[in-house]
Amino acid sequence: MKYECDMIRDLMSLCADGMASDASKQAVKAHLEECKICAEEWDLMNQSIKTYPKEPIPEEIKQYHQTAKRLRKHHLIRTTLTFSMASLLAWWIFTNPYSEGVRFTAKQSAVVAFDYNQNGKNLNVIAEPIVLENGNRIFWMTDGEGYFYIANVHRDFHTYGLWMAYAGEKCWYRSSEENSGLYYFEYYSDDAPEKWFLSCYAENLNAESVTLTAFGKTSTKYFNENGLAIFEYPANDSATSEHCTGFARDSAGNIIYELHFDEQKGRYYWLSTT
Repeated sequence: MKYECDMIRDLMSLCADGMASDASKQAVKAHLEECKICAEEWDLMNQSIKTYPKEPIPEEIKQYHQTAKRLRKHHLIRTTLTFSMASLLAWWIFTNPYSEGVRFTAKQSAVVAFDYNQNGKNLNVIAEPIVLENGNRIFWMTDGEGYFYIANVHRDFHTYGLWMAYAGEKCWYRSSEENSGLYYFEYYSDDAPEKWFLSCYAENLNAESVTLTAFGKTSTKYFNENGLAIFEYPANDSATSEHCTGFARDSAGNIIYELHFDEQKGRYYWLSTT
């Protein structure tokens, strides 16, 4: 015989199940024509196979299947929502992006940078912020009681792009020994590129403009409606602030203030000429 009986019997079961290839079917057919023993076994195998008609699925089984499908869908939605809420809670607890005033606008962040509202007082922003090349903003503020504030506000990727504010300069300007009505402040920003900001704050309403010579440049600014004038210089020479001169004029063009430097205290102050 061309094929061994054991091998053919293995193929017979595949043929009976309809899973054998055409080549296997031909081999089984050829073998059965030669081998009576395998042919008898093939007949017994075919007689034992019964085909049962398909019965329709009962209606209650269909309804159960549909109900189970809906329950699985609802369970999936509940699980997804629970996981999302748990993830949001964990993000809130561990990152806490609202811990330092960053939930506010840039202006509000600048105000709360000094935690001043805790004292029941308010800071007043007295000029539009200067926007630096990197997007940071610098705010100038007063409390109306003799303090001057400068805050640097920026977006922080650690807080998902929300506003963060760093308290910058805070100084007492209306002291008993110096109450001229015009005040001078320096602020150095180490943002790239680094810059010097020289600001003049006038409580004297007669002051209209101020002229400063600093960093090898002379320029004039008019006080805004809140009495602030800001000069901006590239920080090419950090010592240049020691060589600043200036004067302020009233609306008639008269010089009413001159800028002086106190060698002992190491700071600038305005001296009235009237």
